[in-house]
Formats: sequence, C-alpha cells, structure tokens
Amino acid sequence: MDRTALDNVFPQVGFCGIWCGSCAVGTSALMELAARYRALCESHGLGEWGASGFDYGEFVKGLGAIEGLPGCKGCLQGGGRDDCEMRTCATSRGLRACSFCPDAGRCDHDAVLRHMRSGARGAGLIVALTPREHDIPEERRRAELGRLWWWRALFGGKD
Repeated sequence: MDRTALDNVFPQVGFCGIWCGSCAVGTSALMELAARYRALCESHGLGEWGASGFDYGEFVKGLGAIEGLPGCKGCLQGGGRDDCEMRTCATSRGLRACSFCPDAGRCDHDAVLRHMRSGARGAGLIVALTPREHDIPEERRRAELGRLWWWRALFGGKD
C-alpha cells in the first residue's frame, strides 16, 4: 500500500475536531480495500459462480469507482469540503479549531458541527471535542487505531 496519503493526514486534526488519521477516505484505506476486494473477487471467479440475480459487472464497476477516488488531503492542507463553515470561521478568528472558540456551542455553525462530529463518530472516526483532546500524543492516537477494523485489515494493527 502506498502510504503517502496516510502519512499526509495522520497528524491532522481538522478545525471541526475530526482526526484525519482515523478516516478511511483521508488515509486512502477505503480505496485500497476496494482494490483488494475487487482482486479477491476476481481471483476467486465470483462472476462465474456468484449469487443469482447479482450483477457482478456492476459490482466490480462500483469497486473500481471507489478504488479510483482521490484521497482527501485533510482540511489543514486544503482538502475536505470547499465550503466548510468551520474552517472559514476558525481561520478568520485565528483559532486552531472550533473547540478553542469562546463561542463554542452557541455559534451559527453549531448545528452543522454537531452533525459532522456525530456522523464521524458513527463511522468510527476519532473526534477531538475539547482543546485538550487536540493535543493527544501521537503514540496514543496510533494505539486507538487498533480498534478500527480497516486499520487492522491493512496494517495488522501496526502502522
């Protein structure tokens, strides 16, 4: 696996608090797993004996589309949503992240911030909610990755 994307996003914690190193898209793990799954299905001839009523060609086409997705650079390096309210606001205020804001929890972006954070946590991403959580040592972050199944699948629990 090419580790360029992983190495790029691993240290990043976005303005919203999402740790990019825990994201399967940012690390390109999703794309790598799609490629491996496609190769596994092809090597086992799934298209010839797979389930009836299953469009194997479309399935492989979908995996190829996922495999070809560009990795996210992380919002600290210009990735993420182009119109990210949190990045714009935090940058204009000179803040490292939303959790450092004196208006946290009562600003115009609170609803979208809570939505993003809950969605990220639901997908298994690690989210820093307080200023202190932004400064978790890298060793501890690496240890937390072991709970993510895709991390274990690609790296055997090691990076």
